[in-house]
Amino acid sequence: MLRIVNQNGNLVVDSRLIADELEILHKNFVATVNKYKDEIESEFGCLLFETDNIKMPNGGSSERFSHYLLNEDQTEFHRGLFYRKNNQEYRSLVYIHFSYPDLLAKSS
Repeated sequence: MLRIVNQNGNLVVDSRLIADELEILHKNFVATVNKYKDEIESEFGCLLFETDNIKMPNGGSSERFSHYLLNEDQTEFHRGLFYRKNNQEYRSLVYIHFSYPDLLAKSS
């Protein structure tokens, strides 16, 4: 199930969940996002992302990319790029999750 979160007033979904719904590896999904990044940002707004802090052996820490946080339009754009057995079912799933995030959160 896609879990929609409110990130500073923007409803977004974690790219790892989208990749899972599309039944592809997250690293392949990220590669596709990166390939179309300019087009996505010009058409659908800035791509949000999160990083993880990694503890280094020397006691320091480093940040690395973890995942994207995509809005509904960005999610739909990527859905269209990947073959899925039932595209209409997936489109409906995305629409429902973005349209009724509070309702779905209460039922989980």
